[in-house]
Amino acid sequence: VSTQSTGDVQLNRPLLLKVKRTQDKMLGRVFVRTITNKAMSEALPTYAGKTYPVPNTKSFQKFMEMQSYYLKNDGSHIWYKSPRDKMRFWYAATTCGLSLIFSIYVGGVMIAKPEN
Repeated sequence: VSTQSTGDVQLNRPLLLKVKRTQDKMLGRVFVRTITNKAMSEALPTYAGKTYPVPNTKSFQKFMEMQSYYLKNDGSHIWYKSPRDKMRFWYAATTCGLSLIFSIYVGGVMIAKPEN
């Protein structure tokens, strides 16, 4: 443990902490570079004469399919496209409606005159 002085205060900090942080940053950069190079190693799709670098993995292909599904202009809102979305919408709407009715009931009970 070394003592580092900052102004009038001496701090007892290990110098290894600074080295470990630098090594973590370096490992992170190597990992990101490896992942990026693997994903970009195959063909790139073209759009109107331009080429955009996109990963060529199964998960990204699935993401692109879902993106085209949700961006389709079929007149329905994005939060009402799939059956799962419709179920969530109706669950939220029903829950809000029931809680509003319950709140009005509780408010009516609280303002009613007590029966003696």
